[in-house]
Amino acid sequence: MWDLHEGDSVELDGPHGTFSLGKNDSERVFVAGGVGIAPLRSMIIQTLLDGKRTALFHSAQNLSGIAYIGEMKFLEMQNQSFKYFPAITREAPAEGWGGLNGRITAEEVKRKLGPLEGKSFYLCGPVEMVSGIAKGLLDAGVKKENIRKEEWG
Repeated sequence: MWDLHEGDSVELDGPHGTFSLGKNDSERVFVAGGVGIAPLRSMIIQTLLDGKRTALFHSAQNLSGIAYIGEMKFLEMQNQSFKYFPAITREAPAEGWGGLNGRITAEEVKRKLGPLEGKSFYLCGPVEMVSGIAKGLLDAGVKKENIRKEEWG
């Protein structure tokens, strides 16, 4: 890339993968770990534009690791159909912290949103987090086809 000059031709390949929004979702729940919020951000905005009920659970080790927190709080204030649940997992919460403490689990999602039936889940983050939440959702009766995931690590 460093040796390219204006007018040089390049070949690109992609995009690849299948991590995208389903067409028939009635309600979407997004779960992000750390920078896993990056691919979910545009999906959340599209979901809100489509007028669908939406929730985001986003965890990071500390408050400074929760990217887009201001934007997501703003979207929640502007959209009655959007619920936002930030979580910190390794830092003691500051006084007045209104978010969750500890890891996000399927049980926590159910506690905040009620029944999981009929919801579509989009999970993005470290393997341990994504596989743990996916297993919890399956154990809670969510159909495998209603869980989409992107994981790394």
